Parts: sequence; structure tokens; C-alpha cells
Amino acid sequence: MATKQRPAKRKKPKPQATAYHPEQVQREGAELRIIKAFLAMVPGIKMNKQKEYVSRMVSRQEIVDLFKDLQSAIVEQQIVKASRYKPHIEQLQRKLGRILENMGTSGTFTVTRTLFNTLQKLTPLEDIRPSVPLLKKYTSLHGQLLNKVRDTIRSLLEEFVDGIRVRKIRYSDPYYNDIRKSIIPSLRFYLDGEGKHAKLFAIKNPALHGLREDDDAV
Repeated sequence: MATKQRPAKRKKPKPQATAYHPEQVQREGAELRIIKAFLAMVPGIKMNKQKEYVSRMVSRQEIVDLFKDLQSAIVEQQIVKASRYKPHIEQLQRKLGRILENMGTSGTFTVTRTLFNTLQKLTPLEDIRPSVPLLKKYTSLHGQLLNKVRDTIRSLLEEFVDGIRVRKIRYSDPYYNDIRKSIIPSLRFYLDGEGKHAKLFAIKNPALHGLREDDDAV
């Protein structure tokens, strides 16, 4: 008698990021970086008679640079077709094109309240993992004179320990095990352990797992 095959388990859909529960990322995505750069030109304070937001005074070169940045991000596939921000990026691309058509060497431009509010609501949807700036500090210690970075080591150790204690650095963080098993012990080794008499701070290979070779991602 043939055995019945169990139906394959469906993967749970990834929860949508919200302003209250942003997606934790290693680095800010190109989409939000460009959207934030555009919004930095529009303070959202001054309005015209049509109830559109008026930008600050900007140079044509600023718009050109942002447009080029957006185009490069698309060509280099930093922004892909499957991006959830695709409709907003396409809208922003058209907007920048229209601004360039009508602008001289400098000037202001207007943004509808709908577009402004839509873009503004997107900006808090990603949040850099709290471990990322700490990991950057940690990797920068490599090869430094120990007597010059001892205070940095002490404060960094406290930040890592407190981050785990209050669950700011969560178990879901891809570097969680590295931090607990390698990085915190290595900081203690140089601060109060046998390594406190060493001349230089050196990051050993176990502590480098996924860090130094992936430094660009950190």
C-alpha cells in the first residue's frame, strides 16, 4: 500500500515592515537613501496657493546628481524590478525629469501633498541593525596600540553587553553568536585578561567570522 505524501509546509510570508516595526538591515537600501535625499530638498513647511509643498532653493546640479544616483542604482541593480518601492521610484524618476526640464541653473520646485506624504511614510520602514555601528568600531580596533584604545575597548564592551541584555541586539541578528562567543570574550581578554599586557589589539580569526571578509556589508 502506497504511503501518503505529506503536503509540503508553506513558508510563512515575511511580515511587512511598518514605522513601528521597521525591517532590520545591514545598510540602508538605495531606494530609501534616494527618497530621503529628495525629501531633504523639501522641508514640508512652505506651501503655494495650490496647496503644494515648495522646495528650498536648489541648484540644477543637485537635481542632476540625484537623478544620476537614481539611474546608477537601477543600472547596477541596487534597485530591482521586484522592489516594493518600485512604483515610488518610478514616480520620483518622472518627477526629477520634469524638474530638470523646467529648471535653470537654480530654483525651487513643488511637490503635491499626496506625493510628499507618500514618500515621507516610507522613510522609517528600514532601520540599521544596532550591532552594525558597534561592529564597525570593533573592526577598526585591529592593529591599534592597546594603551591608546583601552577606554574605547571598555565602552565598546559595555555597549555590546548592554545591547544583548536589553535585547537591542537580538538573537535574529546574523552576528549574534559572533558577538557573544567571540567578540565580547576578545574585548575582555584585552581589557582584564592575559592580553592586557599586549602591545597591539589584534582580532583573531574566530572573531572575524562573517565580519572582516564581509566588511562592506557591515
